[in-house]
Amino acid sequence: MALVSPGVEVTVTDESNYIPAATNSVPYILIATAQNKISGTGIGVAPGTLAVNAGKVYLVTSQRDLAATFGNPFFYKTSAGTPINGYELNEYGLLAGFSVLGISNRAYVQRADIDLSELTASLTRPLGSPTNGTYWLDTTSTAWGIFQWNATTGAFVDRTPIVIDSSTQLDGGEPSNSIGNIGSYCVDTTNANNPIYYKAPGNTWVLVGSDAWKLQHPTIQGTLSLTGVTLTAGNTIVINGTSVAVPVAPNNNAEGLATAINNASITGVEAAVDSSGRLTISADSTAEADGSTDDGGIVNIDPASTAGLLTTVGITSGTYYTPALQQSPNYTVPRWRSTDTQPHPSGSVWQMLTNVNLGANIVVKRYDAILGAFVTQSTPIYANDAAANQALDPSAGGRNIPLDSLYVEYNTDPELNDNDVYINTSTLKVFQRWATGATIISGNEVNPVFTNSNTFTLQASTANSGTLSAPVTVTIVGTTPADFCASVSAAGVPFVTATVSSEGAITLSHVQGGVIALKNTFGSAITTAGFVDTVQGIRNGTGEYTGGVILSNWEVLTYTSSATAPSLDPADGRYWYYSATNQVDIMIQGGSG
Repeated sequence: MALVSPGVEVTVTDESNYIPAATNSVPYILIATAQNKISGTGIGVAPGTLAVNAGKVYLVTSQRDLAATFGNPFFYKTSAGTPINGYELNEYGLLAGFSVLGISNRAYVQRADIDLSELTASLTRPLGSPTNGTYWLDTTSTAWGIFQWNATTGAFVDRTPIVIDSSTQLDGGEPSNSIGNIGSYCVDTTNANNPIYYKAPGNTWVLVGSDAWKLQHPTIQGTLSLTGVTLTAGNTIVINGTSVAVPVAPNNNAEGLATAINNASITGVEAAVDSSGRLTISADSTAEADGSTDDGGIVNIDPASTAGLLTTVGITSGTYYTPALQQSPNYTVPRWRSTDTQPHPSGSVWQMLTNVNLGANIVVKRYDAILGAFVTQSTPIYANDAAANQALDPSAGGRNIPLDSLYVEYNTDPELNDNDVYINTSTLKVFQRWATGATIISGNEVNPVFTNSNTFTLQASTANSGTLSAPVTVTIVGTTPADFCASVSAAGVPFVTATVSSEGAITLSHVQGGVIALKNTFGSAITTAGFVDTVQGIRNGTGEYTGGVILSNWEVLTYTSSATAPSLDPADGRYWYYSATNQVDIMIQGGSG
């Protein structure tokens, strides 16, 4: 440009130099990491480390995104905690990605199909992954919720049972006497009922809640030692209406009185002298006073007993209750103090069924082949199938409960006492939802022939109820499958129908997805129809349903119980780097190679 002015001329020349604008580029990083790492968020598996995602290219936009996708970089250390610099299995590639994303906001990251954790050396051989869907009862993480009552302190003491997970620890189907100490508890996880036992003073295991267990904890314990004490012959103690006299000399002592009580054969009552010389009276669930066993056994010391004898042995007249087992949630703490309506003695057990404050937490895990890990399942505890349906699907009765849902049933193996009454035992069984929707189960007999006038009872659950309906007697009128179905319909049990398939098999259905209980009362119509425990969805009843069958969309879960996760042999071609440092192969020249 020229500027013209009188006598002046100015010229401006632009000599600026420019380089072309830089082309933006996004770095690509190929990394190797361990497989199935925990996400950097601390929740779940980092998706980029799953085997199915190996080779997949991720566009990562931040360090946080990188950690969530591939986990945090891992660097090995010695046993003393010293970093192993330059170690081939350190995740340097992932660290490089973090460095790049510290100054940039984009990077392409791809993980090679290599599991660095498989390249680590070990003294034990590597194992293969279990089959997808394998269930595992993790006995290390499981809590059983056992609390033992101390009547003296008025407090519960948490008791952790010994876990039996091998048949080698059993003797005749029960825990071996060589296991544990007197006063210990153990749980037999090789038994589907997971029974919990107590080790009695005789060095034998007794099932918690059973009559044998009740007799191991004195219902009444005298407060005074009778060692060297002579009792007045003829004085009496009246137990549940039976008067027992102190024997004549030389048996007018504590041992003689205990023997006299035992010889009186008072139902459910036993007497002994403990190591401190005190008279103890034990009782089981059949012990009764005034015709009542009242809450699992009762012992009444009548005021008509000789007052001087009661004073000498340190026993007060009154009503005493046998050791109790209560299985209930944390919000129903037993009222067993001496000031309560029904106090119970030391040794009674509360099994807390909710996962709070050291309560029961049955940890069942399911193997997920995609995640390459066992995933913990929800396992709430309920009284039975109907109670589970009520809790999990109250409005519909069970038909909306998802497939493979789990629950744990307590008191799965009640004991029948000598009075033909079932008493609770400390047992827990895991059930799985094997079908969803309506409960539809067919007998395995085709065109069965029935006997006219045979009878059976039928019960069923209903929505929002944890119990079954009252038993309804079904009388078979006729001999054909159609007659059987007509008889069921005539019984009018809500939500239950019976039909005959085109092949001639009988199908019972519960439209709400509930539970049906059947029991033959005259003849064998249920068995004839093919409703037996070999059919999926049918199992033999227990407790009040003993002798009958239960039809349900819940079935007993098949699982492995152990302290370590179950596994299979490693895949063919798997490498194992043996880390023993005290062994070495020495090669010698053989003359030809």
